[in-house]
Amino acid sequence: MKTNYDYLPHELEHLNYLKENAHECALFLKRDDDSFPLEKPCKIVLIGNGVRYTIMGGTGSGAVNARYLENVEEAFENAGFEITSKDWLNSYDKVHFKNEKDFIKKIKKEAAKHKTMAASYAMGKSAPEKDYEFPIIGDHKVAIYVLSRTAGEGSDRYLEKGSVYLTDTEIRDILYLNKNYEKFMLVLNVPGIVDLEPIIEVKNILLLSQLGSLNGHIITDIVLGKSNPSGKLTDTWALIKDYPYISTPLSQDECRYNEGTYVGYRYFSSMNISPLFNFGFGLSYSTFKHQLVSISNQGDKVKVKVKVTNVNGLPGKEVIQLYMSGPISRPALELVAFKKSKLLGVKESEELILEFSLRDFPIYDEEKESYLLEKGNYLFKLGNSSKDLTDVFAISIKEDIVTKKVKNVFDKTDFKDLLIVRKENSISSKLPIIEIDSSMIETQNIVYNNTYDIDVPEYIKGLTDLELIHMVLGDYKLGFQGLIGQSCSLLLGGAGETTLRVESLTKALNMIDGPAGLRITREYILNKNGAFITSTDSIWDGLKNYLPKPIDYLLSYERNLKKKGSTVVQIATAIPIATALAQSFNEDFICGCGRLVKEEMQLYGADIWLAPGINIHRHILCGRNFEYYSEDPLISAFAASCIIKSVQEDPTKATTIKHFACNNQETNRLNNNSMVSEKAMREIYLLAFEKAIKWSNPLSIMTSYNLVNGVHSAEHHGLIINILRDEWNYKGLVMTDWVTSGQSYRRNNKYPNAYASRDIKNGNNICMPGGKSDIKDIKSALKSGYLSRHELEVAATVVYNLINRLKT
Repeated sequence: MKTNYDYLPHELEHLNYLKENAHECALFLKRDDDSFPLEKPCKIVLIGNGVRYTIMGGTGSGAVNARYLENVEEAFENAGFEITSKDWLNSYDKVHFKNEKDFIKKIKKEAAKHKTMAASYAMGKSAPEKDYEFPIIGDHKVAIYVLSRTAGEGSDRYLEKGSVYLTDTEIRDILYLNKNYEKFMLVLNVPGIVDLEPIIEVKNILLLSQLGSLNGHIITDIVLGKSNPSGKLTDTWALIKDYPYISTPLSQDECRYNEGTYVGYRYFSSMNISPLFNFGFGLSYSTFKHQLVSISNQGDKVKVKVKVTNVNGLPGKEVIQLYMSGPISRPALELVAFKKSKLLGVKESEELILEFSLRDFPIYDEEKESYLLEKGNYLFKLGNSSKDLTDVFAISIKEDIVTKKVKNVFDKTDFKDLLIVRKENSISSKLPIIEIDSSMIETQNIVYNNTYDIDVPEYIKGLTDLELIHMVLGDYKLGFQGLIGQSCSLLLGGAGETTLRVESLTKALNMIDGPAGLRITREYILNKNGAFITSTDSIWDGLKNYLPKPIDYLLSYERNLKKKGSTVVQIATAIPIATALAQSFNEDFICGCGRLVKEEMQLYGADIWLAPGINIHRHILCGRNFEYYSEDPLISAFAASCIIKSVQEDPTKATTIKHFACNNQETNRLNNNSMVSEKAMREIYLLAFEKAIKWSNPLSIMTSYNLVNGVHSAEHHGLIINILRDEWNYKGLVMTDWVTSGQSYRRNNKYPNAYASRDIKNGNNICMPGGKSDIKDIKSALKSGYLSRHELEVAATVVYNLINRLKT
């Protein structure tokens, strides 16, 4: 929807920030030396579904109601290009609209067959691209093909043509352009990995990703050399058949994490499988070289100094990466440190310092119930990706060192983790070797309280049982609006809020979805009768074609346009999706995006941002991977911490890391059981959460929908009380995801639904968005003695304390 009002001052400032910096998220997967950048605008052939239907970001809670901005076609015209492929684009319009119309009919038919509401069944689903036949006619010198895909909350991606796989038409047209045009670039406007095997011969491939409000502008700047992409992959792009889980369909009931700790590049490096493009890889318009300057250590804390030089090309930035190859029980490679250079002119150099502590990278021994550093040789490799590496030094440990003594908290799985047997590291006698022994590392012994108890203020003690129950529930709305996560009256378009039902409580907190910006209503009419949405930007807008007419009318903005009152405009800026942010490897840029969000929270009065998402990219089909950063825990924790610290610079604003834990598929997400070994949980899936909490102290955390080894995450005592509270000493608020509990319509599942009383009993402080069934459930639990009033008071106190902290 195009807006009719002028740009707001904060919009221009924030858009200019992204214009100047967002190209750092992009990277070339392939590049020749002659084709690009172009000297000036010219005649150009623009082909592909992403030219007019450029994708800003994902759908669902990760969407942002930003102002309408130019697509790729408009951006190139605004930059001075003459597009000679208008006939192709007009022909594709007809194909696109028919495909969307047919897809809606298909989804409605499938929903009826499954006896479910079409709008909920459609959530996250998108129409796969179809084949078509029309010619490419245009000036035969310069061509760009923009391939777009979308993904969203509620549905996983498809392992079929038009989704992860390219259609026959897309393959044909891309190869034709690559062969017949003097200068050709394939641009990937995608949320995650797509199959590039059939078109791998293409000479220039730009992974743009989805950069929010300014995709078209950033492409034109890169094509003209005004910007130099400097991103690096945070996932391994391989042949689809080579991913270890790909032959096993996403299961309705259970997901077995058989690969254990061998996730992403850890698997490919250990198996000696060469992917198409390695983790950490990325090309730019510059060529760099690097050389080791020095290595120093204080105990297990190591400092590596590296000189990086821009050899030729354009001014640009490089990312230097340090990997560890430990004893044979570990994956062959693990990222331990990285650093991005400043903008370096040609022949300019900079010395970078990479630092890490070995104690931060232990393995977990389930039998000993301990984190430890195994005896053996640890070889460290330096490079600009996980492929192009040079051995630079080693660490030798003579005996096992226990770094932390804990206890197992997860039930056993019915399988054994994958174990890849590889050769011991061969350490050259020329390499520096650092000796580390147990005297350098103190063992931490965790004391478990097995409950979370804090001082309860007199105000909370004086509340009635019903008021306490309301305190631990969100201020729920009835009907479809509450179900889909738009239950906020304090800030229209927000996901929810703390209770407004306790008369003596004069303050409440609103909660706003993310993580690519604030998902709030863009425009509404305010009068004495309330607030009325007048823009097509609510979360159900993408679902309106699936709603029964009475509900569609009730939620429709058109009927509100005739109302009188003052127009309220609240434009949010769409920043790059999380995966793209992490690809920048740039602390300053990611922090800048966090500050951008903070400033808009301040402007619109937002209290809690329901971001960042920090789950690991385990499976390429996960529909919410775009909301998360990487297949690697370190880069995930790094990017999340940048966002958290910058938003919470304002002590009245809070962030929420999510989804705790193992939200790695959307298929039956509310009742699917993630089956994971204790070792894999602690070394991979919990590590990013642990580091982000340690580095940045997010004020709230959201549990996930799924079960972990047979227990809902929201009800998992070991996960929330033993690990989060006792081991990590976390003091913040724990909330459920929306409608985790209280939904009796979820039937015919192998595993039971979650219940609010069990959520509260096992460490959640507030169930969102709450509901009448949750009240009934908690009342029953109090009456039976399953849940004590004191446990309810503790949960209410955590909520109360955060309200008072943010609403000072």
